[in-house]
Amino acid sequence: MKSKIIKSLALLAISIMTFSCTKCIPGGENVLYKTRGDYFDLVRITVMDGKFIYPTLSQFEINSRFMIQLQDNYVFSMGNFENVNSDIFLSLTWLELYKLEEELNTAPLLMEVLEEFILDTDPYLEFYRDDICTVFRDTERLNRMIRNGELDKYFNRLK
Repeated sequence: MKSKIIKSLALLAISIMTFSCTKCIPGGENVLYKTRGDYFDLVRITVMDGKFIYPTLSQFEINSRFMIQLQDNYVFSMGNFENVNSDIFLSLTWLELYKLEEELNTAPLLMEVLEEFILDTDPYLEFYRDDICTVFRDTERLNRMIRNGELDKYFNRLK
């Protein structure tokens, strides 16, 4: 009986350690991308069915905790990226965007308002996805992968 309990506890401990290394947020994925410039603090919007889609303030506050700025304009992020070809960046920071929503008393902002702030409609020079969510959120390790040209060993390159 004791040996079964010990084996069960050992199996449980191994399972917890294994799954605690998985760093994807529920419903999301690990992605790593390189942009044309330093867009880390700027608004990323998805264009879908002719509409601009971006997170609410509370969604952004959650999502921003899962972003790491890396060397050479690379960003590691955990979240939802529908299509690498449907994202654009605005020249606004998130704070500026939400202040504009308050000023105009409109959320989300209309496309006509956002169009004047479009900075880049093809922002990604490189885009990688970790479909099985195994890469750790370790800045030093990720920067080493970038320096050594090893991203293809750990991520699926989409662009």
